Amino acid sequence: MLFEKILHLERQWDGFNKKSFNADELLAFISSQNIIALPDKSVYSAVLFKYKNIPFILYSPYLPEPLLVLSLGHELGHYSLGHLDWLTLEQSYLKFLSTCGFEKDAGIIGFLFAIPTPKLLKLELEHRLFPEELFRELNYFSDLAEDELWQICERRIRIYKAYKRFLKQLTKT
Repeated sequence: MLFEKILHLERQWDGFNKKSFNADELLAFISSQNIIALPDKSVYSAVLFKYKNIPFILYSPYLPEPLLVLSLGHELGHYSLGHLDWLTLEQSYLKFLSTCGFEKDAGIIGFLFAIPTPKLLKLELEHRLFPEELFRELNYFSDLAEDELWQICERRIRIYKAYKRFLKQLTKT
């Protein structure tokens, strides 16, 4: 179901999972979806909520650019997957690395905004689809601690492989 939704979003959202978004591009995209995004110094990363039927994303202006993109993309994931009615205003840092439930699915959407599939396909075609190689490729993530970037690389490769398995199954049916 998640990967079917991703295929739908690839058709619906221009550039999604095809190019890397920077924070300004993603904030403009959020605005185009009629979601109000506001910087808030009291927020750890980002949080999505609805007030009077209007979706809002509050985000930390202190996050390094790559984490901001992943966090905003994560919240867009919640929005696109219909989680808005189920969310609480709980905050945690690096939610996009969660490995279960709604948070995991929303995190996958965030990863596809930051590190699109063509970047990994290129590595695979060059026989370099390893965390070390992706780590080297992500020079625009240089604001991050090495352990955070390493986790991001490992997680994104796992997502890529799962997405490929889904596409392979889809072509068999």
